[in-house]
Amino acid sequence: MKVFLSLLVALHVNSSMGKIQLKYGEEIVGELSREEYQSSPYTDYLINESKLNELIESTNSRISRQPVDASLNEHGGIVSEQNGQAIDSERFKQAFYREFYKKNQV
Repeated sequence: MKVFLSLLVALHVNSSMGKIQLKYGEEIVGELSREEYQSSPYTDYLINESKLNELIESTNSRISRQPVDASLNEHGGIVSEQNGQAIDSERFKQAFYREFYKKNQV
């Protein structure tokens, strides 16, 4: 049986520097500048959605994993299945929005 687990990459912001760190567990998988995702003319309020979607796709391609079905080994023993993982893009966007707009609350 193939199973995909939804994965949310935790987002952390260092608001003093305007940087957003993408973390997967304890590993930093990306660091970006808030300005990269701002959209004109209201840079404090609008996010460039196409750039955000590119970020989600590129991050997902780096950390996603296909599921592996259970199988039998050479001695007839059962080898357990392994779950796959992928980014839950909606939850990722919600977390990104929350951290992006948090800057003005500091």
